[in-house]
Amino acid sequence: MQGFKQESFLADENAADKNPKNFSNSCQVVSFFSPKGKSGRTTLIVNLALALVRITGEPVGIIDADTHFADMDAFLNIDPQSTIVEALRDLSYLKPGTLLDYFEEAVPNVYVLCGAKTPQQAAYVEPEGLTQLIKMARSSFRYVLVDMAPGFNPISIAVAEASQNVFLTAMADNAFEVQHLRRAMEIFESLDNYQQRVGCIISRLQPDMHHARELENQIGCPVMLLPNEYKLCAEAANNGRMALDVGPGSPLTAQIERLAQKLCPEGR
Repeated sequence: MQGFKQESFLADENAADKNPKNFSNSCQVVSFFSPKGKSGRTTLIVNLALALVRITGEPVGIIDADTHFADMDAFLNIDPQSTIVEALRDLSYLKPGTLLDYFEEAVPNVYVLCGAKTPQQAAYVEPEGLTQLIKMARSSFRYVLVDMAPGFNPISIAVAEASQNVFLTAMADNAFEVQHLRRAMEIFESLDNYQQRVGCIISRLQPDMHHARELENQIGCPVMLLPNEYKLCAEAANNGRMALDVGPGSPLTAQIERLAQKLCPEGR
């Protein structure tokens, strides 16, 4: 697999020059949760980040908070010098500018804080510290996208509470997926203003308004459907690129761009 084009991102004294704006008041934190694994979260998050950058021209941060099986580094072919574990370890000594030193620039204006390298390091990722890290990251990015581990735990609840938008994600493999999403939705209904904050993205289903409304009634929140384009995604990964680059105008990329537009209707 070829690597994504990368440019080293040196924070230190140059961090302020890289991202001179302070996005604290305008940053939008969007988290992605799935009741179980293999939901397509990583593919969705990375391509959504690229779409947001193209629309806004502003930096987007990705935080891989999947504590046990983080794979953002493998997906982007990144060998990070630091991960979320080191960032949390040093958090009390950091400022927004120096926090950027722990992120890797995957593609221009898309920065990734990779997850723990081994499941054993999961113990170092705690809800309070992760919430503080997200809050600090808000000043450096227009959008912060957080990839959460499957299943409910104190970390996923804390991240959801710190997010302006939460998306439940799943692949349409069998009839139990909707049941799992509905159960998950019952928990997220405890969030303030959950009707405006929580949505659902189901992949491997052709976009169809009637079908989406049926699923919305069953699950209890707005639903977006993503078509199955495994070949496109595989081709993108094998060539060290993203689906939005390999298949512009495809049904999958059109849906991802539509989601990006909904998150930033003001555009530039």
